[in-house]
Amino acid sequence: MAEAFAGSLTPTDVLTNIELLAGKPFNPKTDLLILDEIGECQRAVTSLKYFAEQAPHMYVVSSGSNIGLLNSFPVGKVEHYYLRPLSFREFLAAGNEPALVKAYDAQMNNPAAHTQLFDKLTDYYFTGGMPEAVSTWYANSQRSILERIEAVTKVQRDLISGYQRDFGKYSGKTDASLIEAVFNAVPAQLSSDG
Repeated sequence: MAEAFAGSLTPTDVLTNIELLAGKPFNPKTDLLILDEIGECQRAVTSLKYFAEQAPHMYVVSSGSNIGLLNSFPVGKVEHYYLRPLSFREFLAAGNEPALVKAYDAQMNNPAAHTQLFDKLTDYYFTGGMPEAVSTWYANSQRSILERIEAVTKVQRDLISGYQRDFGKYSGKTDASLIEAVFNAVPAQLSSDG
């Protein structure tokens, strides 16, 4: 999609190019423009300034794993949000069980609350609080525990695989093998005595 940013960077021109490349119409009043891996195209990053100045009514979201490595960024025109895993409370809320959220918020210290919250804490630890893993966990709640575990494990494997693919992308081939060796050694290091 870098071609969408090859010419003029005015929002109208960029949106026209995106429509041409995607083969679908874009309605700035109702559609959200998501620019994923924006760091791969410096002109797309620069376009954020034009969107902020010329189309402040539009909702534009950009993401990327290498945003911190960019040479330039439109300072003062972009709000930064850092993604993180869900908190335990957010995990409980995602499960749509208001009684558990209420017990957690009240810090209830009785056997019923403790048992239920402890069971959910185990689930939370298993998912790692990662939004897609949590969503998968709850979406499969009617399935057997083994099927739920398998579904979440696939999400986690895909995430790790994505990290590993990025090693070479940002470090060069020589460093990538060293980074992967360190990454793969982390579980053993965490589980070792001492």
